[in-house]
Amino acid sequence: MFGSLIKKIGLSIFLNQILFVVRTYAHCPLCTIGAGAVAVGASYFGIKDVAIGVYIGAFATALGFWSARLIKKTYIKYQKELIIALVFVLTVIPVSQIVKSYIPFYVNWGGDYGSIFHRTYIINSIFFGSLIGAVIMITSPWLSRKIKERFSISIPFQTMIIIFLLLIIAALTLQLTIE
Repeated sequence: MFGSLIKKIGLSIFLNQILFVVRTYAHCPLCTIGAGAVAVGASYFGIKDVAIGVYIGAFATALGFWSARLIKKTYIKYQKELIIALVFVLTVIPVSQIVKSYIPFYVNWGGDYGSIFHRTYIINSIFFGSLIGAVIMITSPWLSRKIKERFSISIPFQTMIIIFLLLIIAALTLQLTIE
């Protein structure tokens, strides 16, 4: 009898949390910790640096959004954006200097080889992946709002689901295409 009552209370609390969600922040501590945990776990399984960079960039950007929201008063113009960029740079640059793997980009827009439009550029794998992860973290709340407007429905944790799906798709694409 007592065990049944606990199960009913637990189920009631669980359903209450899912059905009556009032407001969810797109860049909450849960999202930040989740992105960081995925990045750490990926290296254990032999995932390429560029794919790991996607999660590091997402983690750094989410941490930037979260940190910017902690400062309630605006002291300078574009304060939020500067904090996000600073946290991103201070997170990604040290990691990209530890992991020394690079991706070549061959650009052939004409001219002799060696000119600015006809040469091979290299970029750090972690940094490149981090830029993609940052773009996903920045655009996902907008995409979630557009989906909500278009279909007039919203599911609990919709933005977080979109973020993680896009991060997984990006990481898988880079894992399978970049050598």
